[in-house]
Amino acid sequence: MKFKVEIVNNELLKPYSNLKEVFFETNSDSSILQFLIDNKIGIDHSCGGNATCGTCQIEIISGTLSDKEELENEFCNDRQMKENERLSCQTIPKSDLKIIIKNLK
Repeated sequence: MKFKVEIVNNELLKPYSNLKEVFFETNSDSSILQFLIDNKIGIDHSCGGNATCGTCQIEIISGTLSDKEELENEFCNDRQMKENERLSCQTIPKSDLKIIIKNLK
């Protein structure tokens, strides 16, 4: 199944100005972080995708995602993240998405 992931162009994306939207094809449990890495989008992920650093944080503008697992839920609560802020390493798309990447390399 294919999901369209639109990355909203903001100040952080200026080095990627040609990046308007990309397509995420999922037939497994690939995270948004893995999709971004596979497509050479330089998102920060200091802990390697283990939900301990928060550097792969994204803001969800629209779309449906996997539910938060316990590890991500605890992290988001500890950091007082907003409901529409998620860790891309722990998040799997369930529909077309529009996101903002918080930390690019």
